[in-house]
Amino acid sequence: MAVTIKRAGVSDAAIVALLGRLTFQETFSALFLQHEHELKQYLDKTFCVAKIEASIGKAQNRYWTASVDGLPVGYGKLKFPSKNPARKADAPAQLQKIYVLSDFISQNVGHKLMDEIWAEGARLAIDEMWLNVLSSNERAIRFYERHGWMRTGETTFDIGSQSFHFLTLSAS
Repeated sequence: MAVTIKRAGVSDAAIVALLGRLTFQETFSALFLQHEHELKQYLDKTFCVAKIEASIGKAQNRYWTASVDGLPVGYGKLKFPSKNPARKADAPAQLQKIYVLSDFISQNVGHKLMDEIWAEGARLAIDEMWLNVLSSNERAIRFYERHGWMRTGETTFDIGSQSFHFLTLSAS
């Protein structure tokens, strides 16, 4: 199976929005068993095609899509510049999204997305990248740590009436 990573443009917004909805649901739906309406509201707001189009159109945002044999299966988003509230760097960037449909995780799609994001970081002379990851998402934490990310802080994020604990990871 051939994995292809490409920089996403505004014309890819519907694909990114759909992948965002699907991968978020796959990853986090179990946390919303008693709050399904809040999950739906979050998905509708966050992964609306118009919102993704606007986000892709912003100069500080860079998106990629990942495909396996032509089928879109994942995406990534890097925001530069984006200051890490817990650290000081001259040229920081935030890895805001890197998601792959569960059926394709074993095909190293996430690794290939990460490689492309690191290459973009080198082109932009980014001196530090940071991200937030759900503290209970051990698979994702292991993935990031294998790519050189280290724990540098903690934060919380609210979705509806629920509050979630996140780890902040950084890499340079």
